[in-house]
Amino acid sequence: MQSILHRTISIPSYFAAPVFVEAVEAEDDGSYFLRLRTDTGQLVEVNLTAEEFEAALDSVQSSAAVTVSAQHQSLVVETERIRLAYAY
Repeated sequence: MQSILHRTISIPSYFAAPVFVEAVEAEDDGSYFLRLRTDTGQLVEVNLTAEEFEAALDSVQSSAAVTVSAQHQSLVVETERIRLAYAY
């Protein structure tokens, strides 16, 4: 159950886009209560059955670190520096 916490999952029967899991609680009847954040930032609370929860566990997207080239990183830093220079 904790493997799904703070991960991005897909629940096609409820949402068109993947959602971020903020909290998970197991209910007495075998269902699961999830507090989710959508891609628009809206907080949504959903009750899932055990079967839906298992399907959501299968759709967990890994949060592997993505690296960028040093040149692209320096361009981002320089762009932000120029933006802040003009702001003041």
